[in-house]
Amino acid sequence: MDMHVNTDAFMSASASLKKHCKIIENMTTVFLKKLNDARGEFDDVNYKRTVASATAVKGEIVRFSSKISTLEKDLKTLEDLVTNYLNGGYSG
Repeated sequence: MDMHVNTDAFMSASASLKKHCKIIENMTTVFLKKLNDARGEFDDVNYKRTVASATAVKGEIVRFSSKISTLEKDLKTLEDLVTNYLNGGYSG
């Protein structure tokens, strides 16, 4: 049986996703700092809601980026297992 696993496309896409996640995370941090500077322009309820929303977005981006890192690790493991299997060295 001929088997080949090439995870290059996945790795490239995940690297791009992680890069964009970092950009969004950094932009959210800047937004929160600017929001804090403009706090006097908001009433307390709107300020708190806006901060909570921005913080939630940042948290989701961080969690998503972590999942991408896990995916990259798992894809590399899969590639290594297939390579070992093809070379007769599979040890499940």
